[in-house]
This record gives sequence, structure tokens and C-alpha cells, in this order.
Amino acid sequence: MKYTYILFLSVLSIFSLKAQNPQKASQFLKEGIALHDEGRYEEAIKKYDAALTEEPDNYTALYEKAFSLSSLNRSKEAIEIAKKLIKICQNESTLQLTYVLYGNTLDQLDKGKEAIKIYDQGIKKFPDHYLLYFNKGISLAQQEKQEEALENFQKAIVLEPSHPGSHNIIGRTLLRTNKVPAMLALMRMLILEPESKRAAQNWQILQEILTPASNENRKITITVDALKNLSSDKPKENDFFAAEFILGTMGSEVKVEEKQLTGLEKLNFQLDTFFSMLGSNQDKKTGFYWQYYVPYFAEMQKKSMVTTFMYIIQASNQSKEVQDWLSSHGKEIEDFYSWNKNYTWPTLK
Repeated sequence: MKYTYILFLSVLSIFSLKAQNPQKASQFLKEGIALHDEGRYEEAIKKYDAALTEEPDNYTALYEKAFSLSSLNRSKEAIEIAKKLIKICQNESTLQLTYVLYGNTLDQLDKGKEAIKIYDQGIKKFPDHYLLYFNKGISLAQQEKQEEALENFQKAIVLEPSHPGSHNIIGRTLLRTNKVPAMLALMRMLILEPESKRAAQNWQILQEILTPASNENRKITITVDALKNLSSDKPKENDFFAAEFILGTMGSEVKVEEKQLTGLEKLNFQLDTFFSMLGSNQDKKTGFYWQYYVPYFAEMQKKSMVTTFMYIIQASNQSKEVQDWLSSHGKEIEDFYSWNKNYTWPTLK
């Protein structure tokens, strides 16, 4: 009798193994992801369910289903799957994304404090995963905790310097309070993502910063904090007051050896001069943005790559002059991105 029972369990086990079909599950999963990318979330979920029928503990299918549910604002269902995955998932990258999704979904429900707890749980488990810091920063920003948000965005770009979203949000966040690092962050974003819709928006913002006002409309605002800092012996972190002053007073008419520069030549000269000035002051200054962004742009200037950079960040600009330069200077662009790829970013804490 015991032998018969054991034999029955063995047959049942073999049958269960045969019942799972990872290959079919993989195909359904691929189809589901394609549907999700088209915004057809309901249809995508059906594909994920089909994949899970073939392979019930397919971690990726569970995650993608939760992602589509969250996209449909079916938040509670998405959270239930996220909770399950946190318990059973043995795939590190899927588990990292699950913490991000779980936190995002709580934010959708206006449960920001709970979302922060989930991000922190994820960070404790995966302290080097940049997306956890990035999304925690977004949650903090939504709770109007701007300084804490910026600290998390900074951690994200230290861990992953090539994440355009982190540079983008640092730039947008700093625009009203510290224009120079905001500009540097947006420029870095444009190097990484030069042709998207938000790239075009950021180029427009940069034009407004870089284009000097007319003499009649030029207005320089000096805050009380800035004046205190000028008279203080102790330097303030991330102080770009002098740099912003110089940027704001760059004349609308620029001459080099008595040659009047216009348009792109003037912009190129302005950027080259500004990066050189920042580089010559970086050793005297403190703060994250001086230590992180300034050395990058200073090295770019020293390697005579500012012209190429200037055209790259205008890739969303449909100007014939810009597009002609980009299409005819492939070697310079390739060299620029080779330097960019091999640049050693500081490992700041």
C-alpha cells in the first residue's frame, strides 16, 4: 500500500512537471509585453494569465501583469501580486523592479508615506539599485520634501550616471533656486537623450537661461542669502552665485579678435568660456554639483569637444544648420560619445 502511494505521488509529480511549458509561457509573455507597450493593457493581462497557466511561478509574467494592472489603476490587484513576488521571487532584477512598482502603485493611491517605507525596504535589500532612489525621490518631491528628494536623485546619478530621468528631474527641481547646476543637469540629460519630446522642452529652457536679456530688460536678483555668502569666510556648499552672475551678464554682442559672432558661433564661445571658468574654480568650491557636474564639463572643454556638444544638445532643433552639421560630423559625434562612455564619474556618497 505504501509503495502504491509513493508511486502515485511520483507519477503526479512527473505529470505536474510535464504540465508546465516554459517555452509557451515565454511566447505568451513576449506577446503580452508587446501589447502593454502599445497601451493595450487588458489584452496584455490575458497574455500574462496564459503564460502563468503554463508556468504559474514565472516571476517575469507576475511582474508584468502587476505592471499592466497598475497602468490600469487596478492598484490593489497590482499590490497583491507585488507582495507575492517579494515573498517568492528569486530573480534579483525582477525583485528590484517589484519594489519600484509596489512603491509607485502606493503613490498612485496617495499613500506616499507607505511608498517611502517600501522604497526603503528595497534599498535595504538592494542598496546599489538606482531606480529605488530615483522613485523614492519622486515620492518625496510629491510630498513637497524637495531637499530629501534631491538627495535621492543625487544618489541615483552616482549609481547610474547615464539615467536621463534623474538628470532631468534634478535640472527641473533646481531651476528656481540654483540655475547653474540646473543648467548642467539638463545639459547632461540632453547628451543622453537628445531627440525626445522632453529633450525639446529642455533645450527651450536652456535657451532661456543662455540668452541674455536686452539691456532694458536685464535684471539681476541678489538674494539676502547670496549677500551673506559673499561676506562669509566659510564657503557655502553648491554656491554658484558668481557663476550665475557671470552667466547672466554675458553680453548679447560677442566679439573675438574684433570679429562679430552671431548665432551658433556666439553660443559655442559662451559655453566654452563658461565651462573653462567653472573648471578653474572647481577646486575652491564645495558641494555635490561642483564635485559631480563641473569636472565633466571642464574636461569636455579641455578636450575641445564643446562645439560637438553644442550641436548634440540641439538635436531636437529642426534648424537646417544644426541638422546639416550633425549629419556631416559623424566622426566628431562618435569621438564625443566614446569620451563620454569612458569618463570616470566621481563615487560620491
